[in-house]
Amino acid sequence: MQQDLPLNIFAVGDTVRLIELRQKLGAVHAVESVTLPYEIMPAAAALEGYDLLFDLNLDDDPSRLSWYAPLTGKILLACSVKKTLLQLHNSHPGDVRCTMIGLNALPTFINRSISEIALLNDTYTAACDDLFKYLQWEYLVAADRTGMVTPRVIAMIINEACFALAEKTASMHDIDMAMKSGTNYPYGPFEWCDRIGVKNVFETLEAIAENYGEARYRICPLLKEKYLLQQPFY
Repeated sequence: MQQDLPLNIFAVGDTVRLIELRQKLGAVHAVESVTLPYEIMPAAAALEGYDLLFDLNLDDDPSRLSWYAPLTGKILLACSVKKTLLQLHNSHPGDVRCTMIGLNALPTFINRSISEIALLNDTYTAACDDLFKYLQWEYLVAADRTGMVTPRVIAMIINEACFALAEKTASMHDIDMAMKSGTNYPYGPFEWCDRIGVKNVFETLEAIAENYGEARYRICPLLKEKYLLQQPFY
């Protein structure tokens, strides 16, 4: 990447995440995107012409790694919340020649002041640091674990709020207001769940529970019901 020049970026993701990514990138860089669910898969040769690649939903469909794996030297920022970066990497049957960086790319977490990322190992540190300095993004490196850090914390708060609501401890509105007034969080748990997406919250908790098998990750039946019915809280 040549300093002081805008990047030519290719991004894949659902509509909400792509909008948030464009807000984060601003108007400096050129972004071409494929909105999920997609119909046309780009050829690997076409992707060679881009400076930087994003797949904001790769942990929903790791098979798309086959698009990027042959691209030697290209950097791929990929969502690694529901599946770790290592799981994504190992899901591909052949060599992965691109440089993969995990990203917390769930809705509401992309356009934040600090990006949460994960690396496969320390050999990627220099390339990562150069990229984020070029983008002028601040970042924190989290361990490559299911749920990363912030998504796990917020998903567990949402899950506990669901238990409180199911037990009629307080109303949904009161729980949301109590959290916003008592913390620095921008949303209450139910409002935040709707913004992240009930599906994303449930599947993140499900992946964490499967990985760790601890009772504290038990998913509230109310949240599971909303997930199965594909219903938001509001």
